[in-house]
Amino acid sequence: MKDYRLNLIDGIQPFDKSMPPSPLPSKRSLKSKRVGRFFFRLIIILLVIIIFFYTNTIFVSDGLINGVGRLSFWEGLARLALGKDKMLKGELSDRVNVLLLGMGGAGHEGPYLTDTIILVSLKPSTNDVALFSIPRDLYVPTSAFGWQKINAVNSLGMTRSHDGATLTSQTITEIFNVPVDYWIRLDFSAFKDFINWLHGIEINVERSFVDTQYPASNYQFQTISFEAGPQLMDGERALEFARSRHGNNNEDSDFARMKRQQKILMAIKNKLQEKSSMLSPTSLWELYNIFNKQVAANLDFSEIVRLTKIFNQLDENKIKTYTFEAGPSGPLYSEIAADGAYILRPKGGNFEPLAKIMQNAFSNSANLLATQTQEQTTAPPEQKTKLIILNGTKISGLAQQNQAELEKLNYQVVKIGNDPTQDYPKTIIYTVNSAAPNLSQLEQTLGAISTPLPQNLQYLLTDQADYLIILGGNNRH
Repeated sequence: MKDYRLNLIDGIQPFDKSMPPSPLPSKRSLKSKRVGRFFFRLIIILLVIIIFFYTNTIFVSDGLINGVGRLSFWEGLARLALGKDKMLKGELSDRVNVLLLGMGGAGHEGPYLTDTIILVSLKPSTNDVALFSIPRDLYVPTSAFGWQKINAVNSLGMTRSHDGATLTSQTITEIFNVPVDYWIRLDFSAFKDFINWLHGIEINVERSFVDTQYPASNYQFQTISFEAGPQLMDGERALEFARSRHGNNNEDSDFARMKRQQKILMAIKNKLQEKSSMLSPTSLWELYNIFNKQVAANLDFSEIVRLTKIFNQLDENKIKTYTFEAGPSGPLYSEIAADGAYILRPKGGNFEPLAKIMQNAFSNSANLLATQTQEQTTAPPEQKTKLIILNGTKISGLAQQNQAELEKLNYQVVKIGNDPTQDYPKTIIYTVNSAAPNLSQLEQTLGAISTPLPQNLQYLLTDQADYLIILGGNNRH
């Protein structure tokens, strides 16, 4: 990418030895030049502060000027001075769609896999907002790489042309028949640094929960927990709140995670409106460095100005949230692919029902299949099949790995541990509750055989469960 830095010395001619030397400037002229340079620098600093102030310090990749280009930068500055805005794509049809992508970044497993995929739809005429959380395990067709998990599309695009966000946008447009006008992509490090730059955000945690499978370094897990109530979160804490996927107390679904991410977005919006924290030149420079290399977007400066103004006018009470879930009432179903990966597919074999959900986001009369926030909070919790998983081998961590996979399939694992005998050649499922469902699915998923629980193993049932699973050497995980 070209470096569009402002050149303050254009027009100076090369030194010519044949020319007579110029007379030395007087002390008065030197003082006058110093004063002129001082006021010029002061004007530049004031312009930068004004730009940061009015745009709420939103940036694009490779820096404010580098990423958007010289012309669009000065065009945006002129529009600020004249009080004019550039029309956004989609504004004429009263719907602007912005794709938010969150990825691990350097130092994380699968650095370009998008852990978070949210389509934000804005309706400028009414300040309505619709947030669509797209499951990262959704199995989708791509133009360049065939069928893939949607969270891998950005990574594949980066390896091919360093344009993964564009490929992800195109894929979503083709699937849902909704144009993605703009995209913004950031990594976990940028997210944490930005929250810390804000000196934390205020979040009201609706319910307490514990997640024993939050990702840690070296492919391990760690336990995190949150207490209900308002609290100030720094960058690391906010990231944990946004990423957690295996919490108890009904915080183990993509819907619950999206609700938390919505809270974070609104908390950021509220904190940014406290403009006094953004006027310090040191603080502005810190923010510039955070976003200069870690955030990418396809907006030019004028579009940033306009989008920021619309963003600041949004009403938290007019936010609709949608999520695509598997299960009896959801539009998706889960399965294990041939390579053992967990994937989600649309029921009926096509994406048309999902596309209608997204297309009719702002329609009050549309018969939407996606579950909304208001419906989810009043719906009775789904009864999950309860499992106890014991490791019957000497393979370390096998029970924990299977717990993660089975909870993705909507099972509830009430206990894991090691079986006293660790030489099982094959995985066995012992039926504790003869009326419990999903036995055949468990057999297929684990490659197991099933049998009623014998009397001599009753002592292993220290918790109430429908099935007792003892993992054997044939377990694929």
